[in-house]
Amino acid sequence: MRIGIDVDGTAVDTSSWYWFQYLQSRYSFKEGFDQYSKIPYNVSEMFDIPEGCDPMAFWKDPNLYEGLLPIADSVDTLQKLKDEGHSIIFISQCKGWHHKSKYYFIEKWFPFKDAVVLTKEKWAVNVDVMVDDMYHVLDSMPENVLTIKFREDTEQAPSKRKHMLAMNWQEVYNIC
Repeated sequence: MRIGIDVDGTAVDTSSWYWFQYLQSRYSFKEGFDQYSKIPYNVSEMFDIPEGCDPMAFWKDPNLYEGLLPIADSVDTLQKLKDEGHSIIFISQCKGWHHKSKYYFIEKWFPFKDAVVLTKEKWAVNVDVMVDDMYHVLDSMPENVLTIKFREDTEQAPSKRKHMLAMNWQEVYNIC
């Protein structure tokens, strides 16, 4: 089986906490924002971003992944799936110049992987299973692909399809 794995928010937790800290150090919360509500997937929606400022600059940092760690159990689970004969293919989007940092992160923590595909069009990669934390990505996958939504910790537009849900990597393993 060919298993596609998203990186941000699935193999490494950059999507909410670190991006949130980056934005919080530069901008103030929007007036009336309830900081105790579920965090939106696009955490920049929580902040008052002045015109001309780029909240996505975080994602363009060429050293973004240096010092980050994989999400708990992701390395061991994917190694186990690889040992059982499955292909492990990381499929991720890159912004700016951080692709090298992301690639080296994957090389360091997942040296057993079969491939790294950096693309916005994840639906075009031939996989049997796709693990991602974004509904719109999973919704775009071909119907014959088993789609696994990783975690439910951010607010997103509702899904157009039914996906398996895995709250952690042990649950991903059980589904695969």
